[in-house]
Amino acid sequence: MSGAVQIQTSMSLDGFIAGPDDDMDWIFDDAAAGDGAAGDGAAGDGAAGEGAAGVGGADVAADVMAMTGAILAGRRTYDVGRRSTRSETSEPYGGGWSGTQFVLTHRPVDDPDVTFLSGDVRRAVEIGLAAAGEKNLAVFGADVGAQCLAADLVDEVMVWVVPVLLGAGVPLYRSAAPARIRLEEIGSRPLGGATRLHYRVVR
Repeated sequence: MSGAVQIQTSMSLDGFIAGPDDDMDWIFDDAAAGDGAAGDGAAGDGAAGEGAAGVGGADVAADVMAMTGAILAGRRTYDVGRRSTRSETSEPYGGGWSGTQFVLTHRPVDDPDVTFLSGDVRRAVEIGLAAAGEKNLAVFGADVGAQCLAADLVDEVMVWVVPVLLGAGVPLYRSAAPARIRLEEIGSRPLGGATRLHYRVVR
């Protein structure tokens, strides 16, 4: 039995998963100020470590990491992680997780720690789920997340809502052909100043 395809991300209260210029520092600045922030150590189409290390503390990070068997991200998310000088965003889950990382792109680079995939998102998810075994495939990044949603590949969405308003940046979801996607709540959990929201995609 395979795990779930699960979008994981931190999000500002006004719906952005990365700030202008793919800025991710707001997640950890607010986490430090409010005793914890969100799960997406490298969110958006914006960073590379989209984990739960920043918001909510080590217990929450361990909870999410234990359920994650592989990661699928986009090239933009990968590039933001490579540029980052913060450990929280330069590695998945702040460096506390080990597993197979896939990047969906037509522009691969030489990186022995990452497997680059090109082509159809359905095939990328199939490969990712196989690598994850019975655990979840975490999807990082707005663009890859939107592609997976459009192809009806996403089973769950997990969002850490950080109490900050950014006013601009990378939104959680946008689509060239707008479509309403219904969700049902699995659970919610306050984490310091943030709140973790967990939903199932209704089919």
